[in-house]
Amino acid sequence: MAIAENLDLPQPVMDAIKQHVTDAAAAAGSDGGSAEGETPSGSQHPQVQLSDEDKQRLEYIDQIREREAEATRQAQLDGVMQAWSRMDEKDHIKTPDRIKLVHIAEAARSGQYTTYEDLASAARAGVLEYRSAVLGDAVQQTGRGASPPPSLPGGAPSAAPPVKFGSLREASKAAEVAISRGELPSIQP
Repeated sequence: MAIAENLDLPQPVMDAIKQHVTDAAAAAGSDGGSAEGETPSGSQHPQVQLSDEDKQRLEYIDQIREREAEATRQAQLDGVMQAWSRMDEKDHIKTPDRIKLVHIAEAARSGQYTTYEDLASAARAGVLEYRSAVLGDAVQQTGRGASPPPSLPGGAPSAAPPVKFGSLREASKAAEVAISRGELPSIQP
């Protein structure tokens, strides 16, 4: 009502507004205190009583929408995972799915990617940076045509080559010395 008074409306319009406000107040007093068009909770939309069958239908529709949304999210995630796997294959490396998922989730939080490849590339960049920092020069840089890493020993050092003796006497003396040091078993039964 205060708004109508501030608008400089003609008197007949003001009288009509006052009459409407008075009628609405009287109606509110008779139906529990709510104004015309309002429900007792104060909302502008009247509450509709739904049958149990209608409620079940609405719940079913909600479940379908949830399933469709989940299927869409899963398809998008699969697309990003496949894009990442293609990049890994190209660079001849393997990244566990768990690591992929963690880094995809982290990169997706920014929301600035428009394609699966963009998101996969951004997420993968963090993994490759970490991988390079941890492994350093021991691992060949991927996708850059770098030379392979230097060979590293894979086990115990190889045994010395066999000694060649000039005669049977020299070989027998060397065997006796090795037996006395415990390097060879005794030939005595």
